Amino acid sequence: MNFEKQDPKNTFIITELFAFCSVDEGGEGVIAHSVNGVTMPLIGADQTRVDSLIDLVINISKMTGTKVVLKKFKLIETTNIG
Repeated sequence: MNFEKQDPKNTFIITELFAFCSVDEGGEGVIAHSVNGVTMPLIGADQTRVDSLIDLVINISKMTGTKVVLKKFKLIETTNIG
């Protein structure tokens, strides 16, 4: 695999994460959306990103008849990997 560092630079420290989740009788799952053949989970680390996804999430909910909730996760621990 080839990886390259993306710019622009990071602009803030992530202390919370938001995830749009579908809800049914079996439980919950993070909603994803396909863009140019790439499946991307509908999550965000700030309110600006969440706001940018709201209309898409509402349309997905209406088209599929799926109940959707927004989950907010708070940072508990950070583990250095690399």
